[in-house]
Amino acid sequence: MALLHSYFLSAGECVSGSMVLAVAMSIASYFLIPMVFGGRHKNWKNAPPGPVGWPILGSLPHLSNRLHEDFFHMAKIYGPLFSLNLGIKPAIVVSSPEMAAQVLKEKEGMFSSRTITETIRVISYDAHSIIFSPYGPRWKVLRRILITELLSPKAFEQFEPLRTSQVHGLLKYLYLVSKSNTQVNIAEYAFTALANLVSNFVCSKDLFDNSMPEGRKMKERFWELIKVIGTPNFSDLIPIVKPFDPQGLKRKINKIFGQLDAFYEKLIEERLAEKGKAQLDGTIPYKRKMDMLDVLLSYESNDKENGLDRLPKSIVKGMLSVSTYI
Repeated sequence: MALLHSYFLSAGECVSGSMVLAVAMSIASYFLIPMVFGGRHKNWKNAPPGPVGWPILGSLPHLSNRLHEDFFHMAKIYGPLFSLNLGIKPAIVVSSPEMAAQVLKEKEGMFSSRTITETIRVISYDAHSIIFSPYGPRWKVLRRILITELLSPKAFEQFEPLRTSQVHGLLKYLYLVSKSNTQVNIAEYAFTALANLVSNFVCSKDLFDNSMPEGRKMKERFWELIKVIGTPNFSDLIPIVKPFDPQGLKRKINKIFGQLDAFYEKLIEERLAEKGKAQLDGTIPYKRKMDMLDVLLSYESNDKENGLDRLPKSIVKGMLSVSTYI
């Protein structure tokens, strides 16, 4: 009886092993045979022409850190619209003015949504900003706010004194430094002037003021953030490794952005308190500031169906974050 049991156990193990081997060979043949014999010509159904690449890795082994040059050479082979797989992520590359006009202008609604990476998901509060928000009611509301309230001719006219002040301040500083024969990094100070111009547009403050400790700290956080955002994340291309965060980028971005989130929270609370105090006094009505923060906090509509009768704090903070850092 024991021998019979051992026989069936061994037979079962052999069958199980054979099945695993057969399945593994089937999967391998599905990928490898078409590649060897040229039977697979497209990356996915109805995909534009392009390099098929390897299983799982896609075309990553054939790409360098100079993607623009790689794509230029591929466009010569496959045309101005071609497809490839970045890991297991499908991608389409557009490389001619005519094709770009079709994608960005004629078919804007179809291509308005963007791929959200792990780091971008954090800094945009899960895509709660116009840049990364998927095409839909929220995107349309934010776009309408920007066009009518913040990018209108009237708004540009109101911000003209601020632009003049920032440029004059930069020129004055460079002139004083030139008199002392001291070397100066013009790019750094030009960046500071531009960043302060944007931050005034966003919240009426010089967030990157070099003369203040908080301004210098903000600039340090900014560069740390840009460095992490600009680092290609393997987890975005091979999602199966996402829980392990192999490069530690999500941990880094969460650490940096935890401090920035507290700053945005404080900024919003201060503005709400300012508005509330003016309304309680009654004698002096609240004078609305022409900046993004005030426009977003003051927004009201009848769109309760999409939850956009007022903008939630996640959208306000997402807009502040992406406008300041992207």
